[in-house]
Amino acid sequence: MDVRQSTINLNCKAAHLPQVVQLQSQLQWFQLYSESKGQRQQDVLALIKPMQETVSDFVTRSQQQQGSDAYCELKKRVLIQQSTAAASAVLGRF
Repeated sequence: MDVRQSTINLNCKAAHLPQVVQLQSQLQWFQLYSESKGQRQQDVLALIKPMQETVSDFVTRSQQQQGSDAYCELKKRVLIQQSTAAASAVLGRF
């Protein structure tokens, strides 16, 4: 799953903004895909929402200025947990 891979590969030593903008785009794709699959995906959509909020906050802060490595690592840890839960929900169906 692209979102989970991008989250795990997030490099807190590099510029945050391009990485989190890409992640935001991948989350939008995941949301649109899940919505297109219909009612069965409501649990996945509920899991995507907190990830979108986390990434949105990260993007906003990164647009203002590069956050610290510690800030990035905290956001990364949260996003890894969130993306793991979403991946389990999706992959558990197959």
